[in-house]
Amino acid sequence: MRKVAVFIGLVCFFLLCSDANIAQQIAVGKKSGSLAEVVEKASKNQFKRDSDLFRIPTPGQLKAWNFIVESVFKDRLSDAAQAIKQLSFPYELSQFTDKTSNREYVLLEEKYPLQAGWGLFVFDPKATSPLIIEVPHPVFDSNTEFQGIDAFLQTGARAFLLAGSHRRASKTISPCTQPRSDDADTYPMSDVAHSIATPFHSIHETLVRLRPASVAVQLHGMGDRGTCPNVFISNGTSTVTTNSKKLLACLIKSNVASEIYDGKTTCPLIALTNVQGRFSNGESADPCSKNARTSPEPGSFIHIEQKPIIRRDRASWQGVIDGIKCAFSQETLAPAEPKRKSFNFKSADNPEITVFYSDPPKIDSKTKVLMVMAGRQRNADVYLDSWVEWGAKNNFLVLSPQFDEKNWPEPLGYNYGNIASGRETLNTANPRTKWAFTVLEQLFDYARPKFGIAVKRYDLFGHSAGGQFVHRFMLFMPDNRVRLAIAANPGFFTLPDPTVKFPYGVKDSPIAIDKKALLEWTNADLILMRGTADVERTENLRQTAEADAQGRNRFERGGFMFSRIKALNPKTKWQLIEVPDVAHDQKGMALGAQKLLLVRK
Repeated sequence: MRKVAVFIGLVCFFLLCSDANIAQQIAVGKKSGSLAEVVEKASKNQFKRDSDLFRIPTPGQLKAWNFIVESVFKDRLSDAAQAIKQLSFPYELSQFTDKTSNREYVLLEEKYPLQAGWGLFVFDPKATSPLIIEVPHPVFDSNTEFQGIDAFLQTGARAFLLAGSHRRASKTISPCTQPRSDDADTYPMSDVAHSIATPFHSIHETLVRLRPASVAVQLHGMGDRGTCPNVFISNGTSTVTTNSKKLLACLIKSNVASEIYDGKTTCPLIALTNVQGRFSNGESADPCSKNARTSPEPGSFIHIEQKPIIRRDRASWQGVIDGIKCAFSQETLAPAEPKRKSFNFKSADNPEITVFYSDPPKIDSKTKVLMVMAGRQRNADVYLDSWVEWGAKNNFLVLSPQFDEKNWPEPLGYNYGNIASGRETLNTANPRTKWAFTVLEQLFDYARPKFGIAVKRYDLFGHSAGGQFVHRFMLFMPDNRVRLAIAANPGFFTLPDPTVKFPYGVKDSPIAIDKKALLEWTNADLILMRGTADVERTENLRQTAEADAQGRNRFERGGFMFSRIKALNPKTKWQLIEVPDVAHDQKGMALGAQKLLLVRK
């Protein structure tokens, strides 16, 4: 009965108690002192080697950590504290003023005596720096915990992550990244650099998702290896990124003997199996077992191995910190963090719309265009934020048009592209000039000369209601100029079925659709994307008999739609792609879509 009660409590928490639905607001305490002393206490009390005291978290607890950290960075500390209390995590959350820096941080400290050994975490939600300072092997890699908190305070980083147990505290072997050699030590679950089932890794993932331009710097220690320099930098792949090259130059400038892994150097400590590195380098689907192929520019993960002479004391490791400060100062960061912009666009016969956009640092002949369609809330600005940094890095002009509720009332006005007016079933077809679908094509025509764009096609992404917009756009606008369309987590679909009434099928559609048009639709470059965790029947999910015939949730409905397309055309160009562990979350789906767009030539 206790297990059932706990399960029901977790379900209640994740479905009912997040965001504004948390009924009880918990006051968050304030503290002051020295973060260096807090780290020293954590170091002395960590679970020892072979103690087997490290508590392996459940999947639900790992998701709770995602929620807690997201709440911290969205200025909802009370929500984070409520989650900690409701799930009985042995943690205390406080607003902590460090007496040396005189700056306030958010401190997540495990209560003593330790019960879980999950770690110590410090956040600065107001920080402008992209840095995350991580110490995965405190004590084992001697003094890295003290070097780490010094680096955090001196660089103005946004987060400090410190493991709470000796890397070999657990006797349970991690399923991730085990060495191939039979005589090598295996990695246990308490080794956070080689296990994704830890709060340390969940927090890393959340920080990167919240800000894709994050740069995680991990501090490690090595012995006196003759094949390695005093400091050895790697990225988790053989790619030498702009950020790692900058750090190398800054370390040399600080008189620190350093080298970088470029695929040829003899030092073997290259972080290829580091799970945080894999995730930051783009292997978000399976960082447990798959290596990342390359490191994205300008560099999202830096692994620093250091000999004992560097980790001896503060005077010895200050050169490394000076190198990090030099490489990631506001003056040297490249590119500068892009910002959301907007302009107004007026097409013939239609109300003016606001278009939120971000442009790359330099537009050239290879600059691509992406249209991003928001969900039911029409929050095009928020949707754009999930693409700004990615677009700047990868030479994309990203446009997110806002079709407001007043002028484009749902569902006909937006979800169905304004092809008709009136009620859903009792409607009157609109002229093509008034379609929201048409506005999108006209917006592309407007943007090309405005921004000096040479490409003649664009990509299209939409989530939720935006996903409904995208798949119907490809049906009713077959003469479009879309290179790749991605419809993510639509609530339901217009099936390629002339016996099912519109909008669930094409019978009595405001715009007549024949079999030839349906076949042409199946030959479009369209990806149905569904999050494997998008399985809830929320109030925003249409729950009519016709919609439920497609499945009980968005995940099932995506599979049903794809099966109907395949039945109509076994050689269809459509693809069904799943994004692991993502629910109805536009940010998570955007990350999955971004990987697809980069591999599409």
